[in-house]
Amino acid sequence: MGQDPSAPRRTWFLSVILSSLLRDGAFKNWTYFNKLCEMLIGVTDSMTFSQLRTVMERAEVSLDSLKTEEDLTDFQTKVLESSYGTQHIQGAVYEASTDPNVAQVELPRSFTFLGQKFVMDSWVLGELVFDKVMYNGQKVGRRVPSSLDVAFAVFQNATLYMISTEG
Repeated sequence: MGQDPSAPRRTWFLSVILSSLLRDGAFKNWTYFNKLCEMLIGVTDSMTFSQLRTVMERAEVSLDSLKTEEDLTDFQTKVLESSYGTQHIQGAVYEASTDPNVAQVELPRSFTFLGQKFVMDSWVLGELVFDKVMYNGQKVGRRVPSSLDVAFAVFQNATLYMISTEG
């Protein structure tokens, strides 16, 4: 069962609606709260209202200008031409080919009100599972990182020393 091809366009349209509803004082309050969260936790791993507004300004898009499917498709293209909304943390399960010649899964673009924050441990663990791990030119089918993977990610080569001395 495939995804509805109009779903991404609808998502970007709804993001423009939300941005249009978040006016003046509300936008200022959201900005303060988002900056506080980013300072305490980490940067948002999705497109923010500020970034969405930048794309909208560059594309000369407003809620009133999005009247047809073609308008939405054009706006979606502008979003995809920017780097905004690119995710680095895998927040869901994605299907990937076991064929090493097929490119790795590219995470979808995302817009959120107060999205997941980028934290290093989430990124590291995401890099230790299928389809990011290659061995002898083949993708390694790993669904969950091992404790040894985590130790190596944290302590690097010192992990090898710890394992070899514990015997």
